[in-house]
Amino acid sequence: MKDSFADRLRKMRSKRYDEWWFVVFGGPVGSILAALLAPFGFVTPNLVTLFSFLCKVVGAVLLIDQSHDMEACLLLQLGVALDITDGGLARYRQKTSLVGDILDKVADVLGLVALCLCFGLRLFQQTENHWLLLASIFISYAFLFRSYLYWVVRNKTDLAPPQPQPLPNDRRERIKYYLWSFWWILEAGESDLHFWICLSVLLKQEKLTVIVLSAVMLINLLRMIMKRVLFVRAFEQEA
Repeated sequence: MKDSFADRLRKMRSKRYDEWWFVVFGGPVGSILAALLAPFGFVTPNLVTLFSFLCKVVGAVLLIDQSHDMEACLLLQLGVALDITDGGLARYRQKTSLVGDILDKVADVLGLVALCLCFGLRLFQQTENHWLLLASIFISYAFLFRSYLYWVVRNKTDLAPPQPQPLPNDRRERIKYYLWSFWWILEAGESDLHFWICLSVLLKQEKLTVIVLSAVMLINLLRMIMKRVLFVRAFEQEA
């Protein structure tokens, strides 16, 4: 007997996320989309990944034009939701693969670089200030270097990758999880960057946003470097 939509949705929503915008938007919407698409076998997780990437790139390019801001933001947020959908489909169908995982990571990297580059070009058109363009590009590279450093240290110390944690079944615990996720705004994860950039575009606060985000990313990058150095030192002392 095939699972009902409610059953599929319950299984799709069983994973915790560690980015605020994934928790409050990407996860819930992406899980609904995954539950809707699950019965259609021709819709593969890799196909969803490619469509998510396409949404992000097209949305990013539209930001440069400055006359299709709403369409650009809708496409970018759809890309964020689909970034959850592909993994949900793969886990539900029990067809996770290394190729799919690599494709997802490559699409995330290229999508984020495209977003920050196009956002920077938009700012340059508005202000003719090349420092704002460089600041926007820095946001993506700071995030990518931070992620790279995290995984390199894990690989060198032979630590197993973190396993997906299930959502708590207790309603109070789940509410606490959603409320606690607001602290993760300070981490400025990949999905959070999509949220803040889109919000700044709609509110016409691009200059302020790129300055604040670049400062936050610099602080987080330095914090990650210090954290990883201390971690490696402690690991070497115990070895």
